Amino acid sequence: MIPKQSMYYDYICGQLSPYLYVLTFEPSDINWDKSILSYQVIKPFIYEDTFELDDSIITSALMFSDFIFNKDTPHIFKLNLKKIKSRIKEQGVDPYVVNQFALSVYGLNEMLEILPQERVMTLKIDSK
Repeated sequence: MIPKQSMYYDYICGQLSPYLYVLTFEPSDINWDKSILSYQVIKPFIYEDTFELDDSIITSALMFSDFIFNKDTPHIFKLNLKKIKSRIKEQGVDPYVVNQFALSVYGLNEMLEILPQERVMTLKIDSK
């Protein structure tokens, strides 16, 4: 599963700045029975204005602490689904109706420093 990855921009203190990192996915893309969700970071993201954000999609906030990083695989991000699911349920929402995650500007700066500078693609050849 590779969610649609978007970076939404807005004016902050008069400067156009990253505002939200958003992952949009299909309802069946997340297996909430698992504890970890892995996905490949694809850079560059789709850059959009915050006015383009579709507020009809049920969205859950992400926190920087929801991410699990591995320095050996900087292009693969992991999300702690167990933690996210618990937080969603505490808000009285069924996780299965959530189709989007959003990380606010507060966690963005830390995440942007970790992102790989270029897109990496791996070709696997099966020798069978």
